[in-house]
Amino acid sequence: MGFFDIFRKAPSVEDFDTTPSQHITFALTAEELDINGTKLTMPCHKDELTGIFGDYTLSMDNIGGTGVRYIYLWHKLGIVAYSRDDESVNCISLQLFPNEKKYALNSTKNIFGGTVTVDGADWMTLFVDEKQPKLDGMKLPFKLVHHGNFTLCASVAKKPKGQVRSLGINKKTELKLGG
Repeated sequence: MGFFDIFRKAPSVEDFDTTPSQHITFALTAEELDINGTKLTMPCHKDELTGIFGDYTLSMDNIGGTGVRYIYLWHKLGIVAYSRDDESVNCISLQLFPNEKKYALNSTKNIFGGTVTVDGADWMTLFVDEKQPKLDGMKLPFKLVHHGNFTLCASVAKKPKGQVRSLGINKKTELKLGG
């Protein structure tokens, strides 16, 4: 960061290319994840994702002390993947809304424009129920839902309130946060 970068305007939604990326299909069942016809389990190897999405941009960071050090970005697709060891991908994240922190190490330049289904239904149906019909009623900025071998994590933006920022697909965890 140069001296004059401190005067740079904070990024806004208008700074992103919000044209959805090329169509990619994520179809999740209780046992496996199918991305454009390629079946995966989590964690998967980064080379499997490279075979589906093409070359990535590598970024590195220790995110919130989680041990995640390697971040693979497919900017044009709006897809981010995380690894602790530069081999096994622990989480695939789909950027559905521009990140307020455009220059963050884990921010793509485009948003995800494909489809995500869980057992053939739109993924959002897992997060909406009679008790909580809208995501903007959450007490935490994210909500976890377990489905078979997977945990899905919806991250919700503060502004605009309730806008789903990203959807993370992980190997099932035992965390009970937000839901």
